[in-house]
Amino acid sequence: MGFRFERPDTAYMVGVDWHRPTGTLAVVVHAPCGKLPDGFDEYAWPEAAWSPE
Repeated sequence: MGFRFERPDTAYMVGVDWHRPTGTLAVVVHAPCGKLPDGFDEYAWPEAAWSPE
């Protein structure tokens, strides 16, 4: 279950998916000029116990 929003006049896109079996909310954002800070590690984020139910 989820949704995807795209602006047809730009390269911006947001996608959100809820995976009920695992309790995971996945958010994907695409932008033409995004920059991550130095030292950012996407795999070092702690898992949350939050659930939107």
